Formats: sequence, C-alpha cells, structure tokens
Amino acid sequence: KDVIPTQFLCSQLRECDITMSRPGGASFRWDISALRGLLSNAYNLETLCIYAINAHALPQNHVPGQIMLLSLKTFTFKIDGRTEPQFAQAVMNTFDAPMLESMDIHLSHSSSNSEDNSTPQAWLDAIFRPTHLSLRTFPNLSSFKLSLKSSPVPLPFESVLRAIPRVCTLTLDIPQCYDPPFDECARDYGCLRDLRVLRLRNWLGMGSSELIGLLEHLGSVKGSEALDTVELEGCAGFVEKREALEKLLGNKLVWKG
Repeated sequence: KDVIPTQFLCSQLRECDITMSRPGGASFRWDISALRGLLSNAYNLETLCIYAINAHALPQNHVPGQIMLLSLKTFTFKIDGRTEPQFAQAVMNTFDAPMLESMDIHLSHSSSNSEDNSTPQAWLDAIFRPTHLSLRTFPNLSSFKLSLKSSPVPLPFESVLRAIPRVCTLTLDIPQCYDPPFDECARDYGCLRDLRVLRLRNWLGMGSSELIGLLEHLGSVKGSEALDTVELEGCAGFVEKREALEKLLGNKLVWKG
C-alpha cells in the first residue's frame, strides 16, 4: 500500500495497470524512482496503464536515463483531480517506448481555483514537452485518443499533433474545448498526413472551419485516398455545416447526431 514495488523479477510481465491514489482523495507524493525501478524489471511490457489521482512526485536530486520499453505497444495515462504537472512529466521521463502504437490520454479536471496549475493544458504540456523548447515525439504511433472532462479550455493541440506525426486513427472526445488547429498543423508541420480515421465526439459549441480546412488540404494532397472515415458523434457545432461535410466526404462521413 502506497509503495511501488521494485525488488521482484517480472521480466515476463506483458500487461500492467498501476493506480496511484490514496483513500479519500488525499494528495500523496510518489517515489518516481521506484516506478522506474519497477519498469526496469518489466522490460517486456506490451501494455501499460497508469491512473493518477491527486498525485504528486517526490523531488529527485538526480534524474537517471530512461528505461527502454521496446515491446510496449499500448499506453494509457489517466490523470484526475489535483495531480501535479510535474508528476505527469516525471512519469513520462521514466521510460522511452519507440515502438508504441496506441496511446489513450484521459484527463479529468474540476478545480475552480484560478491558481491551480493542475489543468489539462499543463498536463498535456508535461506529457508532450520534456522542456519548454523540446517535444516528446512518438514516431510509430498509429492510434491516439484524447478524452477530457472539463469546462471550456484552450489546449496545446499544436504540440500534441506534432508529437504524433504518423497517426492513422485520431479520436478526440473534448466537450466545449477550443478548436484544434487541424488545418494550420497540417499545412505548416505536415501533421496528419497518414490520417485514415478521424473520430470527434461531444463537440458541443465549436465551429467547423478548421475541420473543413483540413479535409480540403488532405483532399488536395492525397485526392480520393485522403481519409477512410470521419465520425461525428454529439457534435452540435457542426450541424450547420453538415451539408458541406457531406459534399466533401460523401459516404465517408458517419454522423451519429
């Protein structure tokens, strides 16, 4: 309880779920070096899920190199409550997974404290930016899902999209958030060039200009080979542009209300 085990052999472990929380929602400072020790013994992991609730990280005087998880294919990171961005960054700094194929990020934030830095924006920056000037990329990632439960906030979509340059299936469940700069990232950075399936869920108040711009850009670059499916579910912001989307996509558009 409240201890990350490190001194046991688990080289044959293929799947691992780690929940880092305390009873009653109390904050707790976790020893990230112990997490690194655990992962160093589980170097054949294929699936890893970390769930952090109100999690903080103990200060580290020395930050060792990352553990290489060459077999890791699927990573899920769930962040809830008042989890510090420094914790999320410390977790991501423990391992490198160059062959990662699928990533799910689930963020749940409900604080109304304007001084609280535990926000979805800060969490995503912590995950995808090791430093302010560097970007953590996942060159082989083909499937990415971002889910957010929060009030309207701007998110660092540019960093996220640039970090997953070869994504084929992109799922965004981000109610009431500001529009991702799809078109800008595609034109300026070459993002989303391999995109085949785009799923947008619960976009309640956003417009559709960025999406239409992306579809037009991909169409001009890849022609009829651009995208297989665009699935819209609970996207009230696109109702007025449904006809335009149907004209662009034809039977590739899946509209779920």
